[in-house]
Parts: sequence; C-alpha cells; structure tokens
Amino acid sequence: MAKARLCKSLIPGSNPGDASFSSSPDGGIGRHTGLKILRRKLCGFKSRSGYSCTVYVPMKRLAILSLPVAWLALAWGCLGGAILPPFNKYPANVTLRKMQVPVRFDSSPGVKTFRTRIVEGAAGDVNFAGHYLIVEWGCGTSCMSGVVINAMDGRVNFLPTAVWAREYHAESILLANNPPSPSEQENAARPEWAKPEYFLWKDEVFSPITNP
Repeated sequence: MAKARLCKSLIPGSNPGDASFSSSPDGGIGRHTGLKILRRKLCGFKSRSGYSCTVYVPMKRLAILSLPVAWLALAWGCLGGAILPPFNKYPANVTLRKMQVPVRFDSSPGVKTFRTRIVEGAAGDVNFAGHYLIVEWGCGTSCMSGVVINAMDGRVNFLPTAVWAREYHAESILLANNPPSPSEQENAARPEWAKPEYFLWKDEVFSPITNP
C-alpha cells in the first residue's frame, strides 16, 4: 500500500467508485518469452474519465489482505489527492475509443516477444494522448515496461522504463514515470534512479522534459 500512495492525482470525476481493478497474473513477463517474474504483481485502476494509474505492490503484502480491502486500498492510492504534474497543460483531443486496425507487430524491434500481452491490452479503451493505448507489464524487481499503440494505424513503440509507478491520461500527451509521493519525506529518501521523470509524446517519440 505504501507503493500505491505514490500514484495519487487531482482528476475531476475520478473516484474509487469509477475505477476497475486489474492485475497481471503471476507477476510480469520477463524479457524472454514464457519467463515469469513472481516477485511482484502489477495492479492498475482506470476511471471513466480516462485517468490511468499503475503501481507495483509486493505480492506478499497483497496476499495478506482480503480482496475487497486490497481493492479499496489500491483505489485510494491511485485516486486520492496528491499533487502531480499538470496533465491539462499538455492537452490532447480524444478522437477514438478503440483500436481501428490490427496491431502492427513489425513496427518496432522486439515487440513480437510480448505479443500475447499486447493483444490483450489492445482490446481495451484508448487511455493516452487522444488515440493511443498504453499496455504495461512487469519486467523484474522495481521494473515496469510496456508499449504505446497507435489506435489509428497499429504502430507500436516501447515506453520509457519506470521503477515505482506510472501515470498518464487519455486527454494529455504527458507521461509521468515514478511520479512524486504526497510525502516530501518519501520523495527526499528516494534514490536518484527512482526520481520522477516526465516525457511528452510528439511525432511518435517520447521527449524528456525537466519541469512539466
């Protein structure tokens, strides 16, 4: 639950009642086909407003909680009231809801390795930058990988790797990796490799920015 607190946001219309719980069974898929990482479970919430938040929760901690309690705890963590980057400063018009064409697995090297996970995620709703779908999975301890899929032409690009959490919106081109915690003490205690990182998605490229 401590990790879940890293991903709160002030998003009008987003609340635990709007959210749905999802998780990757048995942890994430590694770099090679069929390799399962059992250390952590990837959990996410997506609200009707297009807000998406994904966090890592240690599997042992999740197992101790009953499902309703775990659901509520993670929903609170993702949809609470921490101050995060101004996503509305970098708007995108939501023009599509679903994929219009099949995923193009030949559009980026290495994409075919994660075919099953990408196909499953591509069946969801647009959740990033107007007409894109972000699909995520675990890649080991303190590692979050994934891709962004263009719903209009099926092209796929890999996401910048995150270690703590990731936040993005259907109505924004801003991607936040390892977003700040509501606790300044926790932020100050983070190692350098786990500091927040921000990217703007333009022309099918993630460009890093320092002060969003």
